Amino acid sequence: MHDITEGKQAEATRFEREQEFEALVENTPDIVSRYDRKFRHLYVNRAVTQATGLPASAFIGKTHEDLGMPRHLQAEWNAILGDVFASGQERETEFEFPTPGGPRSYHSRLVPEHAPDGRIRSVLNIARDITARKQAETALHETNAELLRLQTELASTLEALHTSYWHIRKINEFLSMCMECGKVNADGETWQAARDFLAASGLTPFVSHGYCPPCTELLMARHDAADVPHE
Repeated sequence: MHDITEGKQAEATRFEREQEFEALVENTPDIVSRYDRKFRHLYVNRAVTQATGLPASAFIGKTHEDLGMPRHLQAEWNAILGDVFASGQERETEFEFPTPGGPRSYHSRLVPEHAPDGRIRSVLNIARDITARKQAETALHETNAELLRLQTELASTLEALHTSYWHIRKINEFLSMCMECGKVNADGETWQAARDFLAASGLTPFVSHGYCPPCTELLMARHDAADVPHE
């Protein structure tokens, strides 16, 4: 009689805990599921319907293969479930699932559940929708990439400006322009048309002063002619 009473009490306690468990998980937005050693669903809460379009009852006793889940996810989920059963350790994973409303990202935590004899009886999986977080991470990554691109462009622009400034200073130090014919002397020897010099150098600043030799001779001839007295 004593053993029967204890058994009934244990059964009542187990039933009460199951009721508390279901009351808790049926009111969470997370997808909560339980698997046996053959990876069949022992339990799944109603949050799964929003993610799959299937009622929770459709999952009971079925594997991911039976339910026609995407093949790459079947392999991934079976591997991690097998690992939890074999190691007795919790595992976490992230995956993307094609819900009726479009792709959603999930984070799953898989926890081994032990029987009274210490064996792993089942695995409890809690999958949380982390789509918003993933989208924020993607946006942040894109923003950082854009900032890096702008920094690179700015550095390149500043380097080009520095180079141009250096060339302008050098040109201003030695460039001469004839005030008579407009030719320029960039190397101290050769005089050439300003437009030819600018086209070749790509630079426009210059110092305007003096006269080129031909113009100097011309001006002197004009001056001498002007000094000749008229009879």
